[in-house]
Amino acid sequence: MFHRRLKIFIGICVFGMFVCLGRLWFLEYFEIRQARAQIERLRMLSPLSLPTLRGKIMDRNERVLAKEQPLFFLQINYELIRLMDDRFWQANIRQLAADGMDASAAEQKLTQEWADDIAQLEKVVNFCIYTVGIPENDLYQKFGGINDRMWELGRFIFWRRQNPGAALRQYAEQKESIAPEQVLSVNLAEMHQGYSVLELQDRRTLMAAQLELAGMPRVSICSEADRVYPFGSAASQIIGWVGLVRPEEASRLFSDDEYLRYLDGEVIGKFGMEKCCEAVLRGRRGEVTYDRQKNELSRTEPSFGRDVQLTLDIALQKQMQDLLSDPNAVAPAFRGTGRIAAVVLDAATADILAMVSLPVFDLNRARADYGKLLLDPSRPLRNHTMEDTFPPGSSIKPLILLAGLEDQKITASDVIHCSWTLPSASWPKCLLQRKNYCHDARWEEEGQVNNARNALRGSCNVYFSRLADRLDGKSLQTWLWRFGYGRQVLQSCVYESPFESPDDYQLREAPGSIIFGIQQDSIEDVVKAPAIPSNEKRWWGIGQGNLRTTVLQVANAYAILARRGLVKSPRLVIDPNDPMNEKHCRQLPIHSENLAVIYDGMHAVVNERGGTAYSAFAENGLRDLGMTIYGKTGSTETPYCAWFAAFVTDGAGRAISLAIVVEGGQSGANDAAPLAREIIRLCNQAGFIGNAPKP
Repeated sequence: MFHRRLKIFIGICVFGMFVCLGRLWFLEYFEIRQARAQIERLRMLSPLSLPTLRGKIMDRNERVLAKEQPLFFLQINYELIRLMDDRFWQANIRQLAADGMDASAAEQKLTQEWADDIAQLEKVVNFCIYTVGIPENDLYQKFGGINDRMWELGRFIFWRRQNPGAALRQYAEQKESIAPEQVLSVNLAEMHQGYSVLELQDRRTLMAAQLELAGMPRVSICSEADRVYPFGSAASQIIGWVGLVRPEEASRLFSDDEYLRYLDGEVIGKFGMEKCCEAVLRGRRGEVTYDRQKNELSRTEPSFGRDVQLTLDIALQKQMQDLLSDPNAVAPAFRGTGRIAAVVLDAATADILAMVSLPVFDLNRARADYGKLLLDPSRPLRNHTMEDTFPPGSSIKPLILLAGLEDQKITASDVIHCSWTLPSASWPKCLLQRKNYCHDARWEEEGQVNNARNALRGSCNVYFSRLADRLDGKSLQTWLWRFGYGRQVLQSCVYESPFESPDDYQLREAPGSIIFGIQQDSIEDVVKAPAIPSNEKRWWGIGQGNLRTTVLQVANAYAILARRGLVKSPRLVIDPNDPMNEKHCRQLPIHSENLAVIYDGMHAVVNERGGTAYSAFAENGLRDLGMTIYGKTGSTETPYCAWFAAFVTDGAGRAISLAIVVEGGQSGANDAAPLAREIIRLCNQAGFIGNAPKP
């Protein structure tokens, strides 16, 4: 019996020992690890965000168009600012008085206790007023605003703690009954932070602040980045601007990336290239973690945003903008409204060298003036070169002639008579016929006829309306579509887009219209485009009717002519992997002999008497600079618009194309051609075409 009890006792002891060992093992390997991890977490401070830097936007010559610029502010801790708040003093005096101290003694005691802080505050105030020159009232108003916000915050927090479930309307009824010393009992992190009271706008003021206010523990100089646009209004509709991110934007972009997602107070591209290239320009924040002994525990370095280089030459852009802002200086008979749009392309690469849309606005004030700009009837926020469509007028005639020659509906020598007899009311009349004259008589004086090159030279409406009527409607649409009409032609501004809807992050571009009616979307397959009525073709032959184009489309079409039918999409962003823009080019089925007829007629427009642009380009000195100009004027009546489009070549094999439309203009020869002539001169001076001008 004894042995049995002994065995049971030993078994119980052994079992207890194993339980203890198991418990020790559990504590060693689980709870101690958790405790250590918890202690480690308590030892760590909250991670600090390392800001990134937004990338720059530059032009083709690396001139900076948009950049981050540091702004410096004088910050004062609220612990000093509150010393200028009578409510703070009264609350402290009442607290001491509650302990039996006399009010004047209490005030004297507080003054002695905070003597160093009062001296610091006086030194800062004197610096702002006497060194910087801030009006005393303005400075005290700034302090008063900060004190009012913080006092109201403290009062609300005290009330909320006493009334956790109460409706907010009760706060308005009860807040005046809250005693100052009760507000004083609230201690918030915001009451120990610095607040900006002065922007240090120049280097002299910044250095003075660093010298005079050095060593003050509650006074600091902080910096924050500001987006600036050195060229102001130049290319304003293209460059765009940034603004504070909205919640819906923050939830849509990069929300699943801890370091890429947007924080309160950060900016996002709102317009133009700033918006299109957000993924490139944005950059990625970093993070650093310290322990309470200021030892660095971990670090993730920030990645700065990448730069975006545009094809624009900002100097040419600004010169063109200045030129077109004062059109009467070069076109004395100018009759436009002042809304002018012009595009210049490097024909070889289809790079957009300049894209001017008037009126413009100052990018540095865009955020402040946004409401005013939005309501401006002249619509300065719209890029009229891409977003607005116009009937192309006679600028379409070189393409109509090319389509007729390629479809064998006419030959270069065939004559379509423009006689004294007026066409019927359903057919377009020639401008000369409206002046009691005709092209048959005009060319007869030179011993010539109204053939292809002369019809182009004199812009004969009768010739081109009859020729367009001979074309098959679908073939006419196809030829226009091949040259970029009826569809968006601008190359994507972002080559790698992380966005779900990349179309939302492209510059707005209208497709124009090559259908009968209103075309909303870009035509990707011209075979599926709705057919046009047969009587519509005659009006398309002179660039009227329902035909609509953008200025960019016209400049692009003339660049295709300059490249002898090689199609390239115009681009605004330089692709270093494709310097000549050759990834997606294609050759149109054009015969060289037909192209020669077009060249001959367009050359005559500018360089021969009887050419519609001859008076604008005669005796202007451009021929002496080694350039050959092939152009076409145009004008429309519903609405009134004046056009000039051209491509220019030189002996080095270079070429540019350009198109300009003057809204409200009534004559391509008088309202648009003189402006285009000076644009070509500016392109020559910038080194894009022709021989270098003599000093």
